[in-house]
Amino acid sequence: MKNSPRQWLANTYGPTALLHAIGQEGRFHLGQLPYPSMCVPAHEDHEEGRCSPAGLGWALAVSFMKLKRPVPGYRVRLGGDDDLHSYLAAMQHDDIKREFLCYLERLLSIALLYPARLPVLIGRLDALDNHDLTEQATRAFLREPEGQHAGGDYYFGDDDGIFAGLLDSELWTAAPGIGGADD
Repeated sequence: MKNSPRQWLANTYGPTALLHAIGQEGRFHLGQLPYPSMCVPAHEDHEEGRCSPAGLGWALAVSFMKLKRPVPGYRVRLGGDDDLHSYLAAMQHDDIKREFLCYLERLLSIALLYPARLPVLIGRLDALDNHDLTEQATRAFLREPEGQHAGGDYYFGDDDGIFAGLLDSELWTAAPGIGGADD
């Protein structure tokens, strides 16, 4: 009998490989995120479509953003962050690292180009908990469909998830004062 994808993940990388523990014991540190080198897929697993290193990269970026803002009202430190350097250094797969950086670039784009949209993004981060983040990382890594588009096609990954609509200029031009030309 063939293992399910989740059984394969647990057997290959351990049952806690993608576990998130942000805020346990009232503390916030990098060790509460999945260690990126724990889930470096074998070439054949990636080629067979069993797992998606790129999907894991974006999921870890969302987790990293949540770690930097773990609860509403938490002040985010952006300068001199050794955590970012350490986390990137632990990423042994180029697809993981590339998608991680692409997602952080989206955050910076919103912050610099559309600051009025940040409250929406922050609200989406605030709504995530450790269970949500663990499930998101598992689904992304295993290429489990997240949902369906209106046309019926499945999409994998977050389909822009926390960024949905925030970089779409048409969405914001219709609402003066929230984005678009007024930003």
